[in-house]
Amino acid sequence: MMNGTLGLVLTTLGGLLAGLLIGLAISRARIRATAEEITARFGTGRERASTRTNDRARLAPVIENSLGPLAAHRSQLTDALEAAADMKLQTSLLDRVPFGLLLVNRTGKITYRNRSLQKLFPLRKVGAGLSPIEAFLDHRFVDIIMEAIEENQQASGDITLDGFGPNSDSPATRNYKIEASPLGNAPEDGCWVLIQDITNEVMTEQVRRDFVANASHEIRTPLTLINGYIETLQDGPLDDRETTAHCLKVMAKNGQRLARIVEDMLAISRLEDSSQTLNLETFDFNDCARDVIDSLGNLIDERNALITIDCSHEDGSEIAGDRFYWDQILINLVENALKENPKGGIKVTIGIQPAKDGHRIWVADNGTGIPRGDLPYIFKRFYRGAKHHSQNTISGTGLGLSIVKRAVEAHYGTITAESTPGHETRFTIFLPKALPPEANVTIAPNKKV
Repeated sequence: MMNGTLGLVLTTLGGLLAGLLIGLAISRARIRATAEEITARFGTGRERASTRTNDRARLAPVIENSLGPLAAHRSQLTDALEAAADMKLQTSLLDRVPFGLLLVNRTGKITYRNRSLQKLFPLRKVGAGLSPIEAFLDHRFVDIIMEAIEENQQASGDITLDGFGPNSDSPATRNYKIEASPLGNAPEDGCWVLIQDITNEVMTEQVRRDFVANASHEIRTPLTLINGYIETLQDGPLDDRETTAHCLKVMAKNGQRLARIVEDMLAISRLEDSSQTLNLETFDFNDCARDVIDSLGNLIDERNALITIDCSHEDGSEIAGDRFYWDQILINLVENALKENPKGGIKVTIGIQPAKDGHRIWVADNGTGIPRGDLPYIFKRFYRGAKHHSQNTISGTGLGLSIVKRAVEAHYGTITAESTPGHETRFTIFLPKALPPEANVTIAPNKKV
């Protein structure tokens, strides 16, 4: 409807311009004739000057008759220009709205759609003259729109479409919220339709529900064990030192696990908080790796593991980042390799080398590896690929690799995982040399960057 109105305005404007040119020609001829008539009647120069006051009243109707059509054309032209400017402004504003907007007439035909709607459905041709079923190929759109028109009341609904992502990087399943409302008081007036992509909101809500469910399960398990052994101590003889020692050992182990879960959850919360800043400093990556090895010394000895640092390039180990989070990254990756290979004798390599516009960092081990089917999910919260492990042997929280991924992304880096079971598992991180201007960072006191 708006495109038709704009065309009408442009057509009217063209007619007015043509009329103006004709009016100018007619007015010029009339002005010339009027001048000759004035000269014939009143003379020229001093003769006319002496009678100017008396004849002013008689001149006014002649001039008005000559110039009146030109003034009318000018008024119409001004109105048309203002209408065209208003229409252009309205169209521009509607195109900038982040929601898709449709106008549908009483026959169920689309009369207008804004630019944002086409961006929401790049694989569909949505344009004036089409019906909603021709545009969207889905009866659910039609049902909501026709309900608004036929029932003359607001209608809405949520629609999920598969294989409808705007680009290859977006989720294949998209979620849309549809709202339709009558334009007037009668069905003949048609309706407007607002379409909003709510995929991100739906995914965020699903992540929240999954996180709460998994966190509740992970917290419930150690609490159940602790409460069970407390009941054992309450009901049994406290002078049985062997039973008491065993109960206290299990309770302490699960208490530590519970504390680790809480710490990891807080770490993820901080990393996902956009208001949190990176404490940026330049430090030697080799020093960071050595500190991590020292902090995991007991576990390394228990697993009889060999940890090596590979830095074959001189001056290639200095990086800029938040040292606290890099400690967390390396601790989680090395600890994950050690705990997933309880048999011992594993070899773990921590490496770094310069790359184009940044550094390439990796942690590799020669342990049991990660099954191919688990690789796409290992960075998800609470995901554990080692399904064969019993609950008593799982000492991690299932949050370690999720923390690693988010810490790397906080530095605007990327992380990938490759695994050949029984041969090598490798986590590779690319860290850019420079952070983008919008990065939320602070410079660590007394540190260079």
